Amino acid sequence: MNEVLHETRKNRIFYVPKIRRIRIKNIGLWKDVLLEFADGMNVITGVTASGKSTVLKCILSGISGNETLLEDLAKQKNSRIEIEPAGKSMALEIGGCFASENVNAYSSGEILYNKLLGFINKTNKGYALLIDGIMDRLSKDMFEKTLDLLQKTENQKIIITKRYEGIVNARIFECIQDAENNSSGILVRDV
Repeated sequence: MNEVLHETRKNRIFYVPKIRRIRIKNIGLWKDVLLEFADGMNVITGVTASGKSTVLKCILSGISGNETLLEDLAKQKNSRIEIEPAGKSMALEIGGCFASENVNAYSSGEILYNKLLGFINKTNKGYALLIDGIMDRLSKDMFEKTLDLLQKTENQKIIITKRYEGIVNARIFECIQDAENNSSGILVRDV
């Protein structure tokens, strides 16, 4: 598992314990941010280099205890992550890793859709589905089909993406980069 967590490749699915909230202090562009997740759909969005992937690494590091994920991001001695799970603690499971360079949008969409179906069939309500980078690569049809499937699942979903049009019944966390202060902030809205 640690080999997979060390990979920097995007387009991954992780099964993580359902998360109530995460606080990130002095890691990457985040000085002090608290994200409170909804039970259903949560979308972390923003432009490139706004802190989306840092949130992903913080979630994975906090759950797995693998601090090496943050070596290049934890700049100060008082850097820390606080995660409050919504239920009992569970082990991190890797759901899938997808190479983005060699797969067209339709193929990766079908792969993702089938992985999601497998996840739904597990019916473990204590888990959340953490999706990184895949939604950005889907064709419009596959994006809508996948969103429909995600909306029907009762499990918590945390999606890291630049693309979030058409997502309803979700909590949106928009990462806003402040170049002047070399930091990021979060704009939160429920749609």
